[in-house]
Amino acid sequence: PQPKDPSETRQPPQPRQPSQPPQTSEPSQTSQPPMEGFQSSSVDGTGNPDKPATCSIFGRGSQHVLTFDQRSYSVKAQCFYVLSIDESPTRDWFIYGSFSSCGGGDKTTCLTSLSIYHKNVYLNLDRGWTVHYYGDPYKLALKEDLLFRNGITLYFDGLYLRVTIPGGVTVYWNGLDSFHLHLSPEKTWSTGGLCGSNDGNHGNDFMTRVGDPVTSSVEFVHSWKVDRLNICEKPEVPLQDSMICGTRHRNEGAMECQRIFSDTMLSDCEARLDKDWFVSKCVEDWCTAQHEDNKGLSLHEGLAQCNVMGAYVKRCRLEEASNASEFWWRKTAKCPNTADTQGYTLLETIAPWHEGYDGYRLA
Repeated sequence: PQPKDPSETRQPPQPRQPSQPPQTSEPSQTSQPPMEGFQSSSVDGTGNPDKPATCSIFGRGSQHVLTFDQRSYSVKAQCFYVLSIDESPTRDWFIYGSFSSCGGGDKTTCLTSLSIYHKNVYLNLDRGWTVHYYGDPYKLALKEDLLFRNGITLYFDGLYLRVTIPGGVTVYWNGLDSFHLHLSPEKTWSTGGLCGSNDGNHGNDFMTRVGDPVTSSVEFVHSWKVDRLNICEKPEVPLQDSMICGTRHRNEGAMECQRIFSDTMLSDCEARLDKDWFVSKCVEDWCTAQHEDNKGLSLHEGLAQCNVMGAYVKRCRLEEASNASEFWWRKTAKCPNTADTQGYTLLETIAPWHEGYDGYRLA
């Protein structure tokens, strides 16, 4: 069946022209900063236009980032940031993200919304899979394409909202705190923002808005803030997990995360991704959820660590390393199933149609 076109029923109001994305200069030709975090052996530093690229941002308490070129870092931030931007002369698309409080007071932050611009089309994705098109809300139908102007489509599979932009740009949003941006090899995109440069060289991912290489993830992230009122504070380096919840609880979290990540169905992922890094982020988020100041962070005790596992599985599939089901691993990992995940997500975010979320459940 042909996807539904909202413009058939009503024409959206003429949007105001969005503010232009931050302009960037050409990167400095100085020596690159030393690399932080894990770099997959699949990224050889020379770039490979025949391979797709993915950036992932997730986390509950602090934001964990794995760039297109597999550079990993974590920050605790609270502001609007440029997650990724097309740095070609046409500036076809750019994506902003809001890092804001998501439970446990102001110190606990998550990625809570996305703003997607493509030419003259603007979409906003909020928690609970809420979609606004030029400010007008749209309720999603399960497994049904929704067509917007300029060929943009939306599709909801029950766990992720997928936004497809012509040219091989695809956004995945879990409705809570996890975002993936996937670029197909259909076109070689040069990018900027928190997701890095997408040139196959993880050594130059920490390039500021003005094109200067830096060694600090805090300085890098801060340079990409969208803060017209100049009110955002500089991001912080997250505390170590043992400092968040103590050694004893940290060990409990490590055992729980190792159990969740022990699924042999996902063993192929380790050739493309650093499982140990994801496990360490799982422990951090588990500790954040267990901390006394953060008891309101998650309505389900397993949601924090299961969301990290979900980000790992999604990234693995987008890296084409595994065909493991995004739904069935939840059973072996003893994580909330699809219907329960939908319920917890909508209850935690209090989406506009929160009382009617049964319509999203998979049969």
